[in-house]
Amino acid sequence: MSDSSSLLVEQDARNYVLVVLRRVIVFTVFISVAFLLLFMAKHNYLNPRKSDPVKKTMARSGCDMKIEIGDMCPSCTTELGGKCELDSKGFNCPDIRHMANTSMRQSQLVMTRLLRIFDLLAAKHNIRYWLSYGTLLGAARHKGFIPWDHDVDIEMPMQDYIAFFKVASKELPNDIFFQNSHTDTNLESAKNPGATLPIHQEIGYYTSPVNHRLRDKASCYGYCLLYGCNFHDGLMVDLFVSEREIKDVFPLKEMDFEGFVFPVPKNWRVILQQDYGNDVLEIPDKVTDQRPFITPYPMTTCKKLARESADGSAH
Repeated sequence: MSDSSSLLVEQDARNYVLVVLRRVIVFTVFISVAFLLLFMAKHNYLNPRKSDPVKKTMARSGCDMKIEIGDMCPSCTTELGGKCELDSKGFNCPDIRHMANTSMRQSQLVMTRLLRIFDLLAAKHNIRYWLSYGTLLGAARHKGFIPWDHDVDIEMPMQDYIAFFKVASKELPNDIFFQNSHTDTNLESAKNPGATLPIHQEIGYYTSPVNHRLRDKASCYGYCLLYGCNFHDGLMVDLFVSEREIKDVFPLKEMDFEGFVFPVPKNWRVILQQDYGNDVLEIPDKVTDQRPFITPYPMTTCKKLARESADGSAH
């Protein structure tokens, strides 16, 4: 065999080896990516909005205790007929506040409906959020509201909040008001002129005391009765842009709340202990006279209450 022929054979052999190596590398990368995707899917990193349910949630606690404002363990919203779904025709979420006998429980039924509607809209647009503060504690300890709590707290990352902001006013039912510094300009009057609050180009003011809220139009939270009802003050869901460490939140887990299932942070127990103390999941010793700071009015509006108060003063 001539030298030139030998060189050609060697070159062909090298080319063949390179082709085989390339294919092996491509195949290895493909297998690695496939396993990575399977792992991420199993642990729900591909859809961080929802994850595995909390395996060992506590049973509803303190049901035998008596409180002045109602029951420690009332029938949950879904047991009372408060189903709530979203289909091609829109929201099917009946208002069942009349099914309760106390103003506190009526208020909680109103807010559960608000939260469920928010959850359905968030799911439709793949918006991530989670229960926080007292609502998270209620889910962990009571599988519903803390019996004397009458608002809902949720958090979400800024980019998810912007996504919600863009669709909320267009897609929420007509009986819910999306309160923000654009839709309720009187909110800005709550801002301390001497303080500097963050303002976002698209969403306006978004931190407390002018954080955004979902408001029920047929009720009164009661705060404005103390300070003048020049802003919307129906029963509410508080929306907060989260500043928590991502590692404490994602991947999200799920908890039962009023018969529905809602997302909660991955490290929910640690977060609750940081916010409320190590014994946070224990029922307080003295609950008999627990009551909210402000009395809610779930069956009438603030404007009507203010008008009735003015008429009474006139007489």
